[in-house]
Amino acid sequence: MKNRVSKILILAFGFILAFGFLTGASIVIASENENSETAKSSTPLTILMYHEISDRKVTDYILSPSILESDLKWLKDNGYTGIFMGELISHIENGTPLPAKPVMITFDDGARTDYTKAFPLLKKYNTKAVISVVGKYTDRAYDENGVENGIYTNSLTFAHMREMIDSGLVEIQNHTYDMHSLTCRKGLKNMDGENISDYKKTLQNDLQKLDNRLNEKLGITPSTVTYPYGAYSKHTIQIIKELGYKASLTCNEGINHINSDTNLYLLKRYNRDSKRDITKLFA
Repeated sequence: MKNRVSKILILAFGFILAFGFLTGASIVIASENENSETAKSSTPLTILMYHEISDRKVTDYILSPSILESDLKWLKDNGYTGIFMGELISHIENGTPLPAKPVMITFDDGARTDYTKAFPLLKKYNTKAVISVVGKYTDRAYDENGVENGIYTNSLTFAHMREMIDSGLVEIQNHTYDMHSLTCRKGLKNMDGENISDYKKTLQNDLQKLDNRLNEKLGITPSTVTYPYGAYSKHTIQIIKELGYKASLTCNEGINHINSDTNLYLLKRYNRDSKRDITKLFA
């Protein structure tokens, strides 16, 4: 009798374990399906970061026009469509549809070659790009009367920006007026011992100085801050939100999964260097 009861208990316990396992497996499957559904509801967005384009001086981060052209051709051949930050922001805020396979091409610093080398290729492949300019670099190209001095010729002028904006292929964003530096601080990071009030005032004065210049010369107001060197502090996002910016571009690498909950203040980008192959990067 005792043995019979033991056998019954063992069988019952085994049934409970099996039921628990099956139930647990169902939960895991449901969870995996939930994650899969979340992924399906998001639009993957790769943002590429370029710097200077030159056929005379090529380094890891100064690329030849032929590399840029091969990238633009590959993107077009594979069905990708370039978008602006304004379109991305409108998608989040208003539900404006994005292309089926969006990509964002960004150029940092506002080098003159954005106009002389990159812009002709953007027109050739009918591809949009976002150029984040440093205000001080542009202002160096003008004398005290606002006339181009012909001395500082490495940066974009307002005339270059105007032509590119009018083409419908270029959007200009804020890369600071004079904080693209490693002298007293790294980019937009706060300095040791700097209080939040002083830090906020420094950011506000600098970013709005460039906004004012762009509004005065081009009639535009940037929506996005592009962090120099990808450097920012724990208070930076809240400060630029309060200043009215809708997004920021980092140097953190990864794919952005865009949905209604996406945080546009920490958008990730891939730094396009001469050692990377775009096919492998997108794979």
